[in-house]
Amino acid sequence: MLGVWGNAVCCLWSVKDRDLEWEIIPLVRSFGIAIAPWGVLCQGKLLSDIKRRQESGEGHSGIIKSDTWHQTEDEIRISRTLETVAKEIGAKSVTAVLTVGIAYVMQKTSYVFPVVGRRKVEHLVENLEALDIKLSDENINYLEVSSRSTPDSRILSL
Repeated sequence: MLGVWGNAVCCLWSVKDRDLEWEIIPLVRSFGIAIAPWGVLCQGKLLSDIKRRQESGEGHSGIIKSDTWHQTEDEIRISRTLETVAKEIGAKSVTAVLTVGIAYVMQKTSYVFPVVGRRKVEHLVENLEALDIKLSDENINYLEVSSRSTPDSRILSL
């Protein structure tokens, strides 16, 4: 989960997977180390309600995801929370949940350089929109309450 190269830490981190916020974030802050989080977009499982219907094939005859790809109840709940925040800040795109997800990790601490692997030019443009988003403390708190992550949540889930 954690690898250190030079002056950066590379680790899993998203609004859904927040385990490193309890120990790693304070550590990198105190030493001025950068973070290059991966999994910021939860492997494509953060979807607006409209996008979720499109991905499931509802209402069109597009490509259906495989049976092994599905959203958990947590991912659906967090997606809806991200969508609510996106609407509050005035984002109109059906992919705004992803943009807000990127903005969340970028605003939690300094020197955050998310590793995002999207495939199209429009995806890059959406990623860059995260740089213009300013989440309020209330927005961040709302997202964190939705994620239900606590210092012991990973241990208790084993």
